[in-house]
Amino acid sequence: MPLGQGARTASTTPPTRGGTASSPEVSLLAVHDALIRLAEVFLGTDDLRLYSAEAWARYTGAAAAPTWYPRAEPARRDHQFAPAAPHLYDHEVPAVGPAGTVVAFELGTFHRGTALTCPRGARYSCHLSFRPSANDWGQRAASANRSHSPAWHRFVERAAPRQLALFGFPPPGHPFWTPATVSGLALRDPGLDVTPWKP
Repeated sequence: MPLGQGARTASTTPPTRGGTASSPEVSLLAVHDALIRLAEVFLGTDDLRLYSAEAWARYTGAAAAPTWYPRAEPARRDHQFAPAAPHLYDHEVPAVGPAGTVVAFELGTFHRGTALTCPRGARYSCHLSFRPSANDWGQRAASANRSHSPAWHRFVERAAPRQLALFGFPPPGHPFWTPATVSGLALRDPGLDVTPWKP
């Protein structure tokens, strides 16, 4: 599930076109060890899955994404959104920070981005969703059927076992790993060091 590309890319599939977003570095950022540790603390387990990863970019002057619950009724409704909900804004708490700031919240949190006003301003963000592995129902879209692209293989060959486990990759020591399955893994991803998975 390497991060995709575009002004707003919501992707659970590896990118298939060129560009910096299809590099392993962008995808590995989503599974940075500090983020994994944070998710482990919040979710109370080290057996996690990353079920959604999105790379976003916002620019000054670009059309803003519509708000699901606008302060006031929009002049025209191009999308199916809820009616205006000004009361939600009464308890708004800004989450402002320098580049690299992590804002963590649960799915029930009403959240939004603010408009950029600085000339030539840009805001880049990764939106990541972790879940305990036992909660198999917590999925946005499956990625296994899309894991045959060159971008996915480049990502796998650079990722650590702990990072790959977030995508359902059985961890070292799991009963899935036999001499036959490790051999198959080596054929599928010849650039991957399969030593950690050897029984």
